[in-house]
Amino acid sequence: MRFIYEGREYAGETAVEIVRGMERDDHMCQEERFSVRKFVSHSLARLSDRIHQRELDTCDHLPDETLALSYLCLLDEYSIGRLEMPAKDSGAPVRD
Repeated sequence: MRFIYEGREYAGETAVEIVRGMERDDHMCQEERFSVRKFVSHSLARLSDRIHQRELDTCDHLPDETLALSYLCLLDEYSIGRLEMPAKDSGAPVRD
């Protein structure tokens, strides 16, 4: 899958790989490596002026991969980023 965010393209086999790439490029996270949940929470807090309040909660019961994919889908839904998933047959990215 691929995710385009702030002019950068991130690719990975999993949503967690993409979110980790975004974390590496985030200047606010340079000194400390966060858990996926903490990074997503931190990132959503900074986007609170663009994303509805009900969307900002990160459920403690979700596995990291589910949380990371939900985060990417949310950014895509609000046109903050663009998520592209590979087609099942060809492996080529498909835009929903």
